[in-house]
Amino acid sequence: MKKLFILLTSIILIGLVYIVYDLHRSKEKALSPAEVEIRDILQNVQQTQTNKRPTPISVPDTTETPKLKEVTLSEEPIIENNNTIPSAEVIEATLSVAPKPQSDPETPTLTKLKSGFFDRDAIGSDQAHHGTGTVEIHQQADKLYLIFRDDFDVTNGPDYKIYLTPKAGVDTEEKFLAVKSNSIRVDDLDQFSGYQSYEISNWADQLSQVRSVVIWCEAFSEFISSADLSN
Repeated sequence: MKKLFILLTSIILIGLVYIVYDLHRSKEKALSPAEVEIRDILQNVQQTQTNKRPTPISVPDTTETPKLKEVTLSEEPIIENNNTIPSAEVIEATLSVAPKPQSDPETPTLTKLKSGFFDRDAIGSDQAHHGTGTVEIHQQADKLYLIFRDDFDVTNGPDYKIYLTPKAGVDTEEKFLAVKSNSIRVDDLDQFSGYQSYEISNWADQLSQVRSVVIWCEAFSEFISSADLSN
């Protein structure tokens, strides 16, 4: 009976710890000015790409039945049709004088170097430990950033860490432990979903060796999710 009481008490305490931790971690992280700037640039790029989608061209209907004037037997029928199609020369001349969009020289340049997707069905993931969404590495001037996009989502848990590993296909606990000592521990995971960024400029000289991003529960040595990166 005493052992049962101790077991139940332990379960209740663990549950309370998780609830308090979840409430604390679920608060959205306040973005720094630099992070806000990067997020805005990415949103502008996405909006620009959307605006560049071709607009359907309306082609005049030339199948209308021609109108015939009333004629006598001695006259030839006269066909009236006012629909005209511009010649190829006219179209080419029009396009050649169309104004070209000017780029804003003051707009900060953000270059995507690597990207990947967290695999919901990774071998080492399960119903309680998994992630989805897009992760990217961007460069702005002399700074590097690891960016989780708006579609990022991961199951809640304590003590989540972000690692950059030198190997792709790190999708189980065993595979991660085999490369953990050679991996870069970036930071604690700030929030379980949505946009967030982490500066990784200190590891710029190792970027060429980075092959994947791993989310790892340090407290329980538990694999959560991973994303292979490609250029």
